[in-house]
Amino acid sequence: MKRVVTALILIPFFCYITLWAPQWAFLGTIAAVAVLCSASTASWRHCTEIGKPGLFGYVAGLMLLLLPGKDGAFLF
Repeated sequence: MKRVVTALILIPFFCYITLWAPQWAFLGTIAAVAVLCSASTASWRHCTEIGKPGLFGYVAGLMLLLLPGKDGAFLF
């Protein structure tokens, strides 16, 4: 039931963000979702020997996501 309620709340929000919101709101939402997904992934990395990415990993991930030319992110 909890997932159904969450879906009923988030589906109209993401439809608005995707179809009618300004570009800055769309990119901000995508960046926030990407950071939350990365943090969620980092929380279960304890199963492997890989450490958490930290601030550098989040910034590098956002650069890969948001930079128009992806080559500049590798310089960082």
